[in-house]
Amino acid sequence: LYAAKRGLTPREQEIFLYIAKSKSNEEIAQELTISALTVKTHRQNIYTKLNVHSVKEIVREIENTKVV
Repeated sequence: LYAAKRGLTPREQEIFLYIAKSKSNEEIAQELTISALTVKTHRQNIYTKLNVHSVKEIVREIENTKVV
């Protein structure tokens, strides 16, 4: 999986999938029954590890690797 190969933790991988579907922090938090602040922290870690700054960049990376 794209995210696993880039060093994301299992939880970050889970959140990554929601981010790739353009879900908000609040939507992800509700789905996973965690706080939106926790999601925000995971999102920041994911962006740092993947060296991206937006959902659009994440989607572009996924498309470039042909992994959906």
